[in-house]
Amino acid sequence: MDHLSLKSEFHHFVIRSMDLLRANYVFPDAAEEICGHLEKRMKDGYYFDAETYEEFKKLFEHDIQSINGDKHLHIWLQGESDDESEKMIEEYKRVAEKNNFGFHKVERLAGNIGYIDLRVFYDMDTVPEASETAISAMNFVGHSDALIIDLRKNMGGSAFMVALIASYLLKEPTHIESFYNRSDDKTSQVWTLPYVPGRLFLEKPVFILTSMKTFSAGELFAYALKHLGRATVIGESTGGGAQPGNYHQVTPKLRLFIPSGRSISPFTGDNWERQGVLPDFETSAEEALHIARDMALDKIKEKYEGRKEYQFLFED
Repeated sequence: MDHLSLKSEFHHFVIRSMDLLRANYVFPDAAEEICGHLEKRMKDGYYFDAETYEEFKKLFEHDIQSINGDKHLHIWLQGESDDESEKMIEEYKRVAEKNNFGFHKVERLAGNIGYIDLRVFYDMDTVPEASETAISAMNFVGHSDALIIDLRKNMGGSAFMVALIASYLLKEPTHIESFYNRSDDKTSQVWTLPYVPGRLFLEKPVFILTSMKTFSAGELFAYALKHLGRATVIGESTGGGAQPGNYHQVTPKLRLFIPSGRSISPFTGDNWERQGVLPDFETSAEEALHIARDMALDKIKEKYEGRKEYQFLFED
């Protein structure tokens, strides 16, 4: 695409984005402040020397996030059509399937420790196979003596998938989050389920691994289980994105994500926006798994101390 066409597309994107922010952003005052900043940038021609989508994305995201530090405000470059519904959904489904619905690894580690490397909490209504995969994963680790859930590369997703997985770790239905939505001025609640297929993982230690890349629904999972006292969070403070929202297809190539809601924890009355989820045991992302395995093994060895019939668990 020639530079003149790019310039025209970027101009349209900025103008349309300001309308969308004013209409949808959960914080109207911040939306006005962001739009005022964008208007000044427009007058200065700030964005229109960008020669690639990636360069424009970097400039624009820096500005919209600079007012109140909302990392959920961002551009996604993979839109290929102005059709905001069917083609976006089909793309979501294709990526989800190739991503194994977020479950990159499920295994049994030495010492009978269950391990799940979970990268995305996929929406179960859009891709029902995501719930099937989650159920299979949780049943696979159901007989483990400890469980490590690795969210160090988790980019977020659906709060309802969070609730499904958390249901295996909690004895009874539990209110884990509320969401205020600007569009209808209402607050809804997310609860774990009264029943899930298979074996519950109760009264056994759970460790959640985090990094600076852990974001959104990944943070919700860690935040809720930490404050319930059901899991030990190990690693780095997370990314700090607590506000849910939606993508808007602004041009054929550029989508804008705008938070239209606000997370409210039933445990704190607050959320993890900007500051992230603080780990119980702070260490580097690289060391988190090693430390969690050692802590899990210590607890399992204590559980089976003096019982020779279980010593095979600790042999190489």
